Order: sequence, then structure tokens, then C-alpha cells
Amino acid sequence: MRDSLKERNIFLIEKLCKEIKKFVKQEKWSNVEISCKSLLQLNENHCIAHENLPLALANQGKKKEAKITYEEALKIYPNFGNIITNYSICLGDLGLFEASAIQAEKAAVQDPNNLLYQINWMAASIKNKKYGTAIKIGEEIAKLPDIRPEIKNIILNNLANAYRITGKLKEAVAIFQQAIYLAPELLDTHTNLLLTMHSEPTVSDMDIFDAARNYSQQAEKIAAQTPPLPTPKDKNPHKILRIGFISPDFRKHPVLYFIEGLLAQLDRNRFYVECFSLSHQEDEATERIISYSDKFFLIAGWKNLDQVNFIRNRNIDIMIDLAGHTADSGLAILAHRCAPVQVTWLGFPGTSGLRTIDWRITDRVASPASDDNFYTERLIRLPKIFCAYRPLARCIPLRYTEPYQVRESPALHKGYITFGCCNSPAKFSDDILNLWSKILLELPTSRLLIEASGISEDEPKNQLMSRLTGCGIPESRIILIHRNPDNQYLTYHDIDIALDTYPLTGGTTTFDTLWMGVPLVSLAGSGFRSRMSTSIISALGYPQWIAQNPDEYVQIAKNLSQNLSHLNSTRLQLRQRMQNSPLMDELGFSRIFGRMLRDLWWHWLTDHEHPANPHIRTHERVTLYQQQFANWRQSEPLSQSSIRVCLSAGKAITLEQAYAHLHVLLERAQQSLNMPEACNTLERWAWTILAARPDDRRAVLALAHCAQARGQQSTAETHRMLADSFT
Repeated sequence: MRDSLKERNIFLIEKLCKEIKKFVKQEKWSNVEISCKSLLQLNENHCIAHENLPLALANQGKKKEAKITYEEALKIYPNFGNIITNYSICLGDLGLFEASAIQAEKAAVQDPNNLLYQINWMAASIKNKKYGTAIKIGEEIAKLPDIRPEIKNIILNNLANAYRITGKLKEAVAIFQQAIYLAPELLDTHTNLLLTMHSEPTVSDMDIFDAARNYSQQAEKIAAQTPPLPTPKDKNPHKILRIGFISPDFRKHPVLYFIEGLLAQLDRNRFYVECFSLSHQEDEATERIISYSDKFFLIAGWKNLDQVNFIRNRNIDIMIDLAGHTADSGLAILAHRCAPVQVTWLGFPGTSGLRTIDWRITDRVASPASDDNFYTERLIRLPKIFCAYRPLARCIPLRYTEPYQVRESPALHKGYITFGCCNSPAKFSDDILNLWSKILLELPTSRLLIEASGISEDEPKNQLMSRLTGCGIPESRIILIHRNPDNQYLTYHDIDIALDTYPLTGGTTTFDTLWMGVPLVSLAGSGFRSRMSTSIISALGYPQWIAQNPDEYVQIAKNLSQNLSHLNSTRLQLRQRMQNSPLMDELGFSRIFGRMLRDLWWHWLTDHEHPANPHIRTHERVTLYQQQFANWRQSEPLSQSSIRVCLSAGKAITLEQAYAHLHVLLERAQQSLNMPEACNTLERWAWTILAARPDDRRAVLALAHCAQARGQQSTAETHRMLADSFT
């Protein structure tokens, strides 16, 4: 009897092992999970189950559960290379890049002949900002013979990406193009090539356009297999529009600085907002985005067609891509058309190349009329600025602390001008480094400070230093600082005048620079990639900082350095001026954005109803404007009464209601015998209000009360000073 049971278990184990291998090959991950769990009931240490159960969980989007399961498996099989490597990938997906790189290295060193382990180590090193390590691995394995084209593509893609980030732009472009030739169907390589081309001055706008269309041809081959999007049943021009935002960056990411205020304040009487996240990396910023959304969906890791069908079933009217050609974006999803109107905005400075993306959001300064020729999308130009900025969105409380307030120009006590740049070295073209060299050579006591990621390793740091000294800047006048996210903004205290990059100018970095009071010299180009800073500086009211040619760039930098008193005065006034400008007018921007969304819907309706008659389309749109515009002017409030304070997904209250509760909590804190607990409650509510309205005077005064009650006198004074600066 016992032998019979043993034989039956052996039979079942063999059957389950075959099932697992078959389901893995078919990518039926839920079946893999069930079979692995059944196998573990028969043999709790079976290696096939321990190898594939966490893999199945990860591929179903259960990344955190997969991480725990990998760790359990590694207790039994600590040297199993496949488990270690897949664990490394899972850690990377969760944003644990240092831990991911450690595990990747462990597997690669343990089995140096396993090419896939080496590739994963290279990729993990890039995410961990160890670019020198990645380049060394990539250059070695790229020389290996008899590598399949799609594998060689992945190797070259990673190697070129490391080159791009460290500023080897021409080399990166050439290697990306080689990788695409080997395996043109792999879309990530096209995306990385496009991102690199925007920084390289020898690449023309038409070159970029052609590369984007090459991407589109590959993406559209896949999308051609999908049935067309059904025409929406509800074509009411005045209905509540269903707006979708799709992004891998609903977390601590530069996109957050521009999307958070809009999501919080977009008028829910006219719009219903759903967010579709393409990343398993989540943090407290993700929690805020969820609270601003009417619905929030995590669709990362799903098969492409499953993502497409899910979004289509949500009946979105206007879908907005926030990433463009950046990592893990939703362009391959939107190539299938998931909504009647599809738009790209923010994350990428150029065209998607996709015919299914109808519009790109920009403004009149960033995109002159000549820019139209280099986009497959129609450009919609907002009247003031293409976005509104919310500083320190990574950690909102820091915005109200003393270290992040503007300080005097460092030259006043150092005795020399410090020029600086905190952009990525991926934007450091040879042309712009030569301009920086001219400035420093004409001002022989000045210094150049560069804050950049990836220069904690000697090789990338030495390479950057070599490029700078090769342009004629003495090493003694160069200050290189490795970028630490914890020090974001603080480096600007050591910079007198910021120097912008070219042809790809700063975006988020430009906003950061100006908010910290540092004047910025920028060179205006012909299109969006080289006019982002032009638009931002113009909206702030300092056109004199914008050069039209390289000689002007040098001269503007020299002029700013000549009068320290004026430089310091400008610095101390710049933040207040920025807070009162369109650059930080979140409520005003949300109204403009809302009107734009309605306009896009009307465009689709009239284009759909009268595809062959532009005159009728125009007439009908004018009629719609006349019907709605008067109502909007009367009903759209011009005060803070329209501000929403978001509590959770789909739940919000008015600012007046939030104030009433703040008043109750303040009275309790003043009267409570349990002061610490009452202050904590008051403080949390103040932060809730500030998430909706970052310059809210009452909420900041509540923070001052809490700080005072805790004996934090200097913090309380800082809060009161800030409250006085808010209108």
C-alpha cells in the first residue's frame, strides 16, 4: 500500500512538472501558479516549483508576493542561478535597484558563461546608476560570437543606453541603429534611439521624425491584428468626459511635478478621471495620485492585448499618454487605439510617430509654426505655458522647511561666480561643453559646478572630467557632485548662475533651478526640444536670459556675472515672481486644460460626423463654442471655491469644508491635554489641504502652530514667513 502511494506521488509529481513546463512555455501564468502550489504539497522542496512559482506570481503582477516567494526559495536553493536572476529582475521592478544589482552580480559571477545572467547584471547596473560597470560588461559580451540577433539587440541596447547616460551621444546613436538593424521588431531600442537623438546636435529634426516613423511602422504591424475601436455610443458634446491618463511614472518622478496639481483640480463636474499605471514601483506619491483619481488601475506586466482590451472596456473618451518615448511607456498600447481621441504630453520632447496619437500638447513659444512639420500629431498650443509646476512633489513637507528657502548668491561670500548645471550628462553635447568653456575662460576666477547621476564611480566621473578639461577648462575650476535624490534642490545654494543644455534643454530641471532663485541662461532653438526653457523663462518674464545664438549665450552669462548686487536681488525675488506667474498657477492651468479637453472632443465629433467637409466642421465647432462659452464664463468660478481637497479615490470635499475641519482640529489642539496626538492630527489634515493647494496660507499657519507647540521655534518662524508670502 505504501509503495503504491509512493508510486502515485511520483507519477503526479512527474505530471505536474510537465504541466509547469508546458504552461510556462504558453505563458499561462495562473496555471503555472496552481500547478506549482500542487507540486509543493507533494514535495515542499521541489526545485521546479520553487523556480517557477515566484516567476508566475511576478508575471501576474503580484510583484510583492513574488519577492517573498523568491526569498523563501533562496533559503532552500541559495545558489540556483535562475532563481537569483529572476529575483533580481523582480527587485528591479519594485524599484529596489541596489538590491537588484547585488543579486544580478551574484548570479553572473557564479556562472560567468551564462550570457543571460551577464545581460541582467548589465541592465541592473544601469538602473543602479553604476554605468561604468554596465559599459565594461556590455563591451565584453558584445564581442562574443554567434549570438542570436534578438539577444545581440538587447546587449547593444543596454550598452548604448549606458553610453547615452554618460554623454557618449554619437556612439550611442550608432549602436542603437546597429541594434535596430538586427531586430527591428524590438520597440524599446527605437524608443532609446529617439531619446538619444534629441540630445545630439548633429541630428536634425527630420532625422528624429524619420526614426519615429520607423518605430511606428513596427508598432503598427502588431496593432494591425487588433479589431478597430468601436464608435462610442454617447456622442453628446456637453457630457461629462471620461479622461484617461496612462503612465509608468505615477510615483516619485519628474512627471509628478506637473500632473499632480492638474489631477487634483480638474473639474469633476465636467470630467471623470481614470489613471492606468504601467509600473509596480509605488510610494507615497502613488497614494496621492490614487486619491486624485476617480479610478486607478495597475496594469503593469500584463500582455499588450490584455492592456488594450481592458482600457477599451473602460469607455475612455480622451486618453492622454504622459511618457512618450521613455522607458515602459504606453505608446505600444495606444498604437491599437484605445480611445476616440488620443493625446501625448509631458514625458518626451518630440513626436510619437504614431498615426493613432491625434494630438500633442505644447504652447505657442515652445512650438513655433515651423514645428508642425516634424510631428505626426496635430499640435495644440496652450495660450500661456504647456504645464504648471509643483516643486518638491517627491517630498511635499520639505517645501516648507528652512533648507529649501532661497538664499543669497554664494558669490557674495565666496568671492567668485559659480556657474552650474544639474541636468543629466545625457544632455551634455560637445557643442554646449565648448560654450561653457568659453564662458569660464573669459571669466578666469569663475567655477563650474555639475551635479549628475552616475559619477559616484571613477570611470564615468573621470570620463566627464576628461571631456570638460578637453574643452579647455582647468580641472581645478571644475566641481563634480554625484546626484543624491535626498539633496534635490540643495545644490542650487552653491550656484550663482545656471547654464542650460542644448539642443535638448532642461524641463523639470529648468523649473527647479528658477524656483530656487537661480537665473538660467538658455539657447533657443527651432523646435520643442530646444525651446522648453525658452517657453518657461518667457512665461516668467525674463526674455533677456534667452540667447538666439551661441555668442549671445556667452555674453548673457558674462553680463549676469558683472553686477553681484543685481544678481543677488534678482535671486531673492525670483521665487515670489515664479509663484505669481503662470508657471505655478495650478488652478488657472487646470481650467485652460479643461477647455482644451472639451475642444478636442468637439474636434473629434465634427471630424467624425463630417470627415469630408471642413467648412461644416468649422461651423459646427463655432456653434458649440457659442453654446458653451457663455455658460462656462458664468459658471466657472474665479475664486478658491472650486478647489477640491481629495481624501481617497473618487472622494473629495470643498476647500471650505476642509477649512471648517481645520478650524475644529486647531481648537482641539489648543485645548487638548494630549498635545502631541492633537498636533499630529492637525498636521496630517494640513498636509491634506496642501496636497490640493500647496500655497494655502491657513494650512501653513496650522503647521506653524504644531511646530511652536513642539518647541521647534525656527521651524515655526519659517512656516509663518512662508504663510505671509502666500496670498
